[in-house]
Amino acid sequence: MTNIVTAGELLPGLRIIQHTKHKDSRGDFCEIWKSANDSMRGTYRQMNLATSCFNVLRGMHRQNQTKLVMPIVGTVFDVALNPETGKWFGIHLDSTCALFIPPEYAHGYVVTSDTAIVQYIVDAPYNKAEEENFNWNTYGIEWPIPSTPILSAKDAQ
Repeated sequence: MTNIVTAGELLPGLRIIQHTKHKDSRGDFCEIWKSANDSMRGTYRQMNLATSCFNVLRGMHRQNQTKLVMPIVGTVFDVALNPETGKWFGIHLDSTCALFIPPEYAHGYVVTSDTAIVQYIVDAPYNKAEEENFNWNTYGIEWPIPSTPILSAKDAQ
């Protein structure tokens, strides 16, 4: 991604992490994360991987987790939301860019390519009892979607 396209204001604590790809005849290589640049609250505790097709919207969910989110295949429009203020920030991500999201934000994304594989690394394990869900269509988020997205039963409520 040569130009980072965002929507809304960059909220406090969010970080956009642009990766430098080193290319040669074998392909490319980039450093995704380095502990010296880390602002996690502890160490990484869990790595998640989600595969989705075009127009799938996952979110908006909040856990007591700091997240580093990045597609490794495809593209997504990724959103961090402060449910208390209603302010949100969105960014188009591909494998050259990640979004760092502190635990006070709800998170979600919609797939904008045919398919996407999204990885996110978190600093606390998933705890269903701590999860908060917010309606994807309540906060005025400008999702770049052509129609009603494909949602899970939980996200449709």
